[in-house]
Amino acid sequence: MNKARFRINGRQGTAGDRRTGGKPVVCYLLFIIYVLFCSPLSAQYQGFSLGIGAEGNAITLIEGIGLGGQFAVETRLSRRFALEFRAGVSSLFSQTLDTAYSFIAMEALVYPRWYFIAPEDLAAPGIELFAGAGGGVLATVNNLDFHESRGSPEVAAIAGARFRLPHNFYVEPYIRAGYPTLVSLGVMGGLRFPAPAEETVVERVVERVVEVERVVERAVEPVVETASVEQVLTAAGTIHSVYFAPEVARFDGLEEAVITQNGETLEEILRLLEENPPVRLLLEGHANPVYGTEEEQERELLPLAGNRLTYVVQTLVDRGVSRERLLTVAWGGRYPAVPKEDRENWNQNRRVDMRLLFLAPPD
Repeated sequence: MNKARFRINGRQGTAGDRRTGGKPVVCYLLFIIYVLFCSPLSAQYQGFSLGIGAEGNAITLIEGIGLGGQFAVETRLSRRFALEFRAGVSSLFSQTLDTAYSFIAMEALVYPRWYFIAPEDLAAPGIELFAGAGGGVLATVNNLDFHESRGSPEVAAIAGARFRLPHNFYVEPYIRAGYPTLVSLGVMGGLRFPAPAEETVVERVVERVVEVERVVERAVEPVVETASVEQVLTAAGTIHSVYFAPEVARFDGLEEAVITQNGETLEEILRLLEENPPVRLLLEGHANPVYGTEEEQERELLPLAGNRLTYVVQTLVDRGVSRERLLTVAWGGRYPAVPKEDRENWNQNRRVDMRLLFLAPPD
C-alpha cells in the first residue's frame, strides 16, 4: 500500500516518518527565560500587557498555509524597550499534486521589542510603532497521525503598530517574517497594566508649591502676602497631621490612641504658633479616593476635606489662635498619602496636614 507523500524541510517524506522530541520542554524553558529577564525589578519598569489575536501564515516546514490564534505577554522594561513571550496554535493545510493534508502547528517565541515611536505618557491613549526580532521553536503534528510530528528552531522579525485605547485596552496589527514561518499577518488585542506612577519627592513638592502659591495669591479672607517658593519649600519640610475616621469630619469614631495623637499634634501646633508670632499656618484638607474619579472628587472628597478643615480651624480658634493666621486649602483626594490599592493604610489619607508658613503677619 502506498504511503501518502508530503514535503518536510525541503525533502520528500512519507506519512510513516516519525520524529518526536521535547518540544513542550523547550516551550517551558523559553517562558522561564522570559520571566527571569522580565523581572519588575527593572528601575524603568513600565508595566505589562496581555493579548490574544488571530493571524494567517505560511510555513515552509510543510509548505503550507494556515490560520491560527496567538497569545502574548509583554513586559515593558522601559519606555522604548520591551520583551514579549508569544505562543500560538495554527491549523495548516498543505497540497500536493493528488492529496491535501492538514496539520496543527504550535510555536513559542521570545521577542525583544524596540518602540521607536513611543509617547512620554504610556498610560494615556496614543499610537506606538515597534520592531523586533527573536527566536523560539515550532512544531507541527499531522491531523491524521498524531504520532507524526516535526520540529524546528524558529527565528522571526516583527513590526507593527500599537493603538492604545481608553481604559488600558489596545489593538495591535503586525507582520512577522522569518523561518520556518515565512510570513504572518495578524492583529492582537488585549489589556495593558501600566506600572503605578511613582512621583518623586521633588515632583510632589514642586507641584504642591505651585498650587499653594496659587491659593495664597487667591486668598481674600484674610488678605496675606504671597509665599515665595523658598518659604513654602521650608514649610513643606515640616508636616503635622491629624487623622479622621471614614466619611467623618470630626475626631469621632477613632481609636483612643489616634485621638490622643491628634490632641498632641494640635498642642504642638499651638505651642509653635505661640512661640513664633510671625508664623502663619497653612492647613491642607485631604480625603481618601476610593474610585479615583472626577465625580467622586467633586461631589464627595472636596466637601469632606473642607469640612475637616473647618473642624480643625475652629478647634484652633477656640484655643485662642487668630483666624487671620490660618490659611486653608482643600485637596480632596488629589494627594493621597498611600495609593488606593493599599486598603490597609487608607486611614493615612483621611487627614489634615498643617504646615508653618513664614509670612509677614497682616497689619
